[in-house]
Amino acid sequence: MQYKEEVKAAIAGLDGYREAEAYFDGTVLETFATAKVRRALKVSGEAGGPNYCKTVVETVVNRLELASIQATAGQEIDNQLFEAGFSLDVAEIHRKALIFGGAYALVWPNDEGEAEVTYLSPLTTTLIYDPENPKRKLACVRLWIQDGKARLNIMTGENVYRLQAQGEQVTEDTNWTLLETVENPFGEIPVFHFRTARPYGKPEHYSAYPLQNAITKAFVNSLVASDYQSAPQRYALSKMGGADVDLNDFDESKTDRENVGSLKNGPGELWYLKGIDAVGQFNPADPDVFWTAIEKSVRAMASITSTPLHYFELKTNISGESFRAAESPHLKKVKDRQASFGATWREVLRFLLKINGIESDVVIGWVPNESLDELDRWRLSLLKINAGLSHKQALIEGGYTAKAADRILAERTAEAAAGLYYERKPTVRVNTSSDENTPKDVA
Repeated sequence: MQYKEEVKAAIAGLDGYREAEAYFDGTVLETFATAKVRRALKVSGEAGGPNYCKTVVETVVNRLELASIQATAGQEIDNQLFEAGFSLDVAEIHRKALIFGGAYALVWPNDEGEAEVTYLSPLTTTLIYDPENPKRKLACVRLWIQDGKARLNIMTGENVYRLQAQGEQVTEDTNWTLLETVENPFGEIPVFHFRTARPYGKPEHYSAYPLQNAITKAFVNSLVASDYQSAPQRYALSKMGGADVDLNDFDESKTDRENVGSLKNGPGELWYLKGIDAVGQFNPADPDVFWTAIEKSVRAMASITSTPLHYFELKTNISGESFRAAESPHLKKVKDRQASFGATWREVLRFLLKINGIESDVVIGWVPNESLDELDRWRLSLLKINAGLSHKQALIEGGYTAKAADRILAERTAEAAAGLYYERKPTVRVNTSSDENTPKDVA
């Protein structure tokens, strides 16, 4: 049996996903500008140096933190309910989705028959969408190697087909043996796609690849230059033939061209050149030249990826206004990811509620990602309350869960009833006069 379209979809993006993972892990080898240099130095190609691609991804991951999950039917979804029966490793799913441009979550019964949420890597999984309706899932294809044989699972809304090949090599023409057909108990494909764009996203650090190559190359070159600084390459030239000199650079049985070609290039090496009477050493390159190139590449990467430069460089002398201005493009990107990932989390959680007999939409609350200190955050909350926002919603938007907000308000009400404090309407002092020394209360 052949499943050409399904296999084609499963292997189509593998090279790109592996490349994205290599750049995030910092395992990409040094690149060379010309084919000739690449051939000459391919054995000595180095991987290493500062990996700024990882920073581009992690700065977004760190701002994608779920604050609350609430059903529109009125009740808050008890997080302990999900923790008891499901594994919602939110941060890891977000991280993988940003690294690869997309990641998947599968909802499927475990051995006890309870629905469980499982992360699926795009290295093994892909969703196939209807070309006429990109929101409609046609099939989920999973391809992996197990016990020396390729395995293929194809899930539709009706069934799951589990197949196996004879070996590990997979092409569109591979013949598959059907092992079993399992009924899909849900009547739909319970696989949910977290992605940076539709239908298939790009890695968060994709535009940083060329600059990371330049950074890696400059870093490796700076280390080579440092070797030459500590152990300069020298040469010795003689007109007298040097028969008694204990140097083996020249072989009398070889031509001058062959002798010159045998000279070794490296720190501490001595070149003995017959026929000219002189000694000296080659001037090594300055390592700082390469670090200047690295700094310029980092600045370009910050601009291209909308990642504030202060995440790459530790700076303590940034004013609050400059800090917020630098953060603005980054926060917009984070909000785009929150909108995309939040929509997928709603799908996951609505599905979980549905199979548990609850018909309800879900509201996802995110921890605020604005770069505010604690005092500014409380001032902002007071301004929101003054504008008409409820105390509970202000607390949620301030980073508390809905359950924590309810507890805080209940304790506040109890303390007020016991006369433990005088309750007054919150105010924020703002300046509404041209006189900076005349602040006014806003109730």
